[in-house]
Amino acid sequence: MTTPTTDTDRLVRALQLLGECLELPAAERDAWLTGQCGEDVALKAEVTRLLMADAALDGPLDRPLLEQVQTTSITPDPRIGVQVGPFVLCAMLGRGGMGAVYRAERNDGAFDQVVALKLLGSSFGDDPLAMRRFAQERKFLVRLQHPNIARFLDGGVFGEAQPWYAMELVDGESLTHHVTRLNLPLRARLMLFMQVCDAVQYAHQNLVLHRDLKPANILVDKTGQVKLLDFGIAKHLGDFADAPSTATHAGQRAYTPDYAAPEQIAGGSVSTATDLYALGVIAFELMTGKRPFARDELLRASALGEASLAELPSKRLTRDGADSRTVAGVRGDLDTIVLACLQPNPARRYASASALKRDIERHLAGLPIEARPDSFAYRSSKFVQRHRFAVTAGVLFALALITATTFSWIQAQRAEQASARAAASALTAQRERDAALVEMRLQEVLREHFVAVLNRATEPGTPIDPESLMNLAADPGLLGSFGDPNMQAALRLSLIDLLVHRAEFPKALEMLDRLEPTLPEGPGRIKALAAVNRAFSAIRVGELDVAEASLARAEQNMTVEQRAGGMLVARISMMRGMLLRAKGDAASASIASREAAAQAMTATDTTALERGSVLGAVATAMLLDGNLDAAIDFAGQAEAIWSESNVSKNFAMRTVATQKANALFIRGDLLAAKAALDAINADQTIPESVPARAARDLTEAKVLALLARPGEAEAMVDSAVARMCNSVGETSPDCLRMTLGGIDTLRLSGKTTEAKSRLDRIRPALATQPALMTSANGFASFIALREAPTEANLKTVLDTLPAIASAGSLPRRNVVRALLMLAESMQTAGQQDAANRLAASAITTAGDAIDGNAMDESLLELWQARLQQQPPPPQALAALAKAIGPEHPLVLAHRG
Repeated sequence: MTTPTTDTDRLVRALQLLGECLELPAAERDAWLTGQCGEDVALKAEVTRLLMADAALDGPLDRPLLEQVQTTSITPDPRIGVQVGPFVLCAMLGRGGMGAVYRAERNDGAFDQVVALKLLGSSFGDDPLAMRRFAQERKFLVRLQHPNIARFLDGGVFGEAQPWYAMELVDGESLTHHVTRLNLPLRARLMLFMQVCDAVQYAHQNLVLHRDLKPANILVDKTGQVKLLDFGIAKHLGDFADAPSTATHAGQRAYTPDYAAPEQIAGGSVSTATDLYALGVIAFELMTGKRPFARDELLRASALGEASLAELPSKRLTRDGADSRTVAGVRGDLDTIVLACLQPNPARRYASASALKRDIERHLAGLPIEARPDSFAYRSSKFVQRHRFAVTAGVLFALALITATTFSWIQAQRAEQASARAAASALTAQRERDAALVEMRLQEVLREHFVAVLNRATEPGTPIDPESLMNLAADPGLLGSFGDPNMQAALRLSLIDLLVHRAEFPKALEMLDRLEPTLPEGPGRIKALAAVNRAFSAIRVGELDVAEASLARAEQNMTVEQRAGGMLVARISMMRGMLLRAKGDAASASIASREAAAQAMTATDTTALERGSVLGAVATAMLLDGNLDAAIDFAGQAEAIWSESNVSKNFAMRTVATQKANALFIRGDLLAAKAALDAINADQTIPESVPARAARDLTEAKVLALLARPGEAEAMVDSAVARMCNSVGETSPDCLRMTLGGIDTLRLSGKTTEAKSRLDRIRPALATQPALMTSANGFASFIALREAPTEANLKTVLDTLPAIASAGSLPRRNVVRALLMLAESMQTAGQQDAANRLAASAITTAGDAIDGNAMDESLLELWQARLQQQPPPPQALAALAKAIGPEHPLVLAHRG
């Protein structure tokens, strides 16, 4: 026997011994290996480590169930026919180092059910590690209820100490066997792979890492649905304290080498990126029929501490003699997608399984993908790191020269291509490429930031309540500082966007105060976006002069690309409308809002999510203008855009749905409005900001007050107002508007004394808000008339309200409703003359502007008949009953 003299020699010798050792029974390996290695302890240790890495998984679900049927021992199992919980064991499907899986049938008479039942081996009943892993696998399956994950059905303990669980029995075959047997085309394979991505994304969202993704753990059933199996070595993302894989037990290892990421094989920490690497191997195999690396290559790379970049799938196909059409189908985007997954550095892989799926979807749709091939600079830097002692100054100079030559050649090629096109088209194409590169770099920064957020949030002892998670997400220094100040600024701006979407406007303004002084002079994309965010936040906290100056800066600093793309122009128009409305110019505000909608629909630099969000904001503007049909139309357009792009579940969806409910409320369809609000509140799939929920709760409180349910209305008012004001600041217009809304709700509920007290307290803060002050004056006159129904107070109401109504459609509707409600209260109090005069004023104020068959329109018609001493029109009574309920006091009063 020759003793190896170098590490490389030892590795080569270890790999040779490994191959021979694997041919021996496990019980004979140690003695044989001792004889082969002699006194070379290091060599034996290396072979032992490789054997541990190559050991088979203990989980009987490690291979497809159909494959296990073929490999199971034919010796009869004494457990066949035994009762385990409500199931009787019918046949063994497979056996592993720690247990077995059986086909079992429920026989308790409850219902018929066939399952795959996993039973821990009896010899492991006293093994805490085995028990812990089995319990953890069961816990994961209970949590992971997804169409593409085999479902957990039942569980318990057999005998005294044998845990078991039953799961969905999948009648199918492994992913690779399925696509090979049917000779599926590439598109069909990718569609199946995207189902795998869905399952992995769902697991990650529930903080579960699979750690052993491979085709054997992915079955395709007879309907073509993918089912992910075997979470036996899965890991909770909160378990990073023991993340490095160090323990082996009963021949276990926490990965399968052919699909394991470099950090797994090296025994390092794992993350969501580890599963992304395995997905890349699976994708490579689906495209080429081969794995990117042979097992001996993986083990050698692990032993040397190096990880190679995989070969392009298209190159492997070419090397294997595939036809040109097959190679062409993979070359380009799919090469890039697969290699983005197979990056040795986890930070350079896709940020999530959903991002991987999104790129495949974009490729199939003929759209540009987000991933990009490695740049020359990145590849050359890695080359230098690997060969730092061999690279001389001359080589470095040659690399620089190659870089410059390549760049010049590319530039010349682009110039030739550009000369064949119109100058404008070439310029547009260049701008789009530049914008795409900037966006790509920002996505990489954001990916790393949120990976850091996830890692920090799951550190032992770190609270992961929503507030703490938001504080982590909004920390721009989590990754330290970047060498590129533009990327640092872009990250900060993205976090500001997050705060704005959550309506945390004071925090957003604080971050903008720190960001804007660091930005360079002159126009710039980030400067324009920062100014827009400041304008929006300033409007929402009542700093209208700041908002106007910020909008001017945004327009001044817009880049040519932003101006040509159109979405930033649309956002500025939308905010201009908000600003004009806050200043009381409703007509100009409406024009600006409609311009924003038109600009958003033609913008070329946006997403469906953002386009729909702008249209949703325009719907809000139309609602504030009292144009209910337009509000419902724009809200419907927003929902349609989201639905077509499969992004209906988003942070703005409730806002848009709420505007539809608000339109029903303003029309007077109170029962329909209450049902719509209940439906919105019942859907908890997407979290929402505090201000949005508070505003909707106040609307619901007003609905309840008008439905003659004052106790429920009062219970909601104080909480809604307090949550809004705590979130946006007590002096902000949103807080003042909510407070006034709460006062109006108390008035409608009959709490005039409390309403008057609160109105007196808020008046000083309204001095800078003319539109809100006008509303406050109207409320004051209502309350005064309710407290003292004198001629003077009545005259004040009749003189004041028509002036308010002239401000626009929505104020007109509000005034008509207020006059009608005052008329009803005066009628109830026996003040017939006052009631008649108020009703007559409501009819005159409404004119032809209010029509339909809801509460307000019905009351106008009923009062018209009463003033003319005519019987109540039956159709008006029926419409009123439909809008507010047949037993409502107003219906009963008019029915007589």
